[in-house]
Amino acid sequence: MPFSVSALKPQFLHETYWYRAHFGHVAGTRVWRRMAAVANAPPGSPPMSVTVPGLAHPLLLRPGTSDVAVFEQVFLHGALDFPLSPAPTYIVDAGANIGLASIYLLAKYPTAQIVALEIEESNFELLRRNTRHYPNVTPIQAALWSHRTELELVDSDADKWAFQVRAPEDATPSLPTTRTTRVPALGVTDVLARTQWPRIDLLKVDIEGAECEVFTPAASDWLGHVRVIAVELHDRLRPGCEAAVLDALGTRPFRRSQADDYTVLDLSA
Repeated sequence: MPFSVSALKPQFLHETYWYRAHFGHVAGTRVWRRMAAVANAPPGSPPMSVTVPGLAHPLLLRPGTSDVAVFEQVFLHGALDFPLSPAPTYIVDAGANIGLASIYLLAKYPTAQIVALEIEESNFELLRRNTRHYPNVTPIQAALWSHRTELELVDSDADKWAFQVRAPEDATPSLPTTRTTRVPALGVTDVLARTQWPRIDLLKVDIEGAECEVFTPAASDWLGHVRVIAVELHDRLRPGCEAAVLDALGTRPFRRSQADDYTVLDLSA
């Protein structure tokens, strides 16, 4: 996991490097100071705006959550900084959280159309607010799954980037739960049908172990319509995630690389 200013407040003065290296000395220091303010604000405070060089609109981040860490992963540590050629037109951001990855990708590929899937209510509300000025981003409150269905969102007092889902009939969840909430789920084929896209150029997947359900043998129905997959594998939460992805690919040729926590699979090889 990349360094998070929210988790290491005493080390702020030693950790401006990544901000300055990415945004320049003056702008980087300014962004870092604002992030420090977010990290030091009382948990539960209203979202705070952060102006980021290169973005047309400020971002909203919540104090006392994993939002600062997500920002660092996406904007500072190159989680999505891998080459895509030709530039993508159709992007699915599954596990969109508060929309930072979608906004980063749109800044990088301004003509792209992005569908951002997020299940958790407070994350989705901030996703909507963060992307409201970007008509190319369509937020949908739904999980990515093997098919259209209804799931249970498992709240185990996890960080805002670590919610998990399960099928309602699953009587042995991997985590102890404090409550569950029913949420809709879509399969990749459902997303394609809903958007009427001819393909998905980038399928970004960060869904806390549910990749085991997305990448089943039935994935052969849609893998031929996907150019590149960037998936964060969660074998530490659910053993077998990597094997499920590779098994679903079968004998299909692909190039594999790594970008921070994302395994990048180029199916256009």
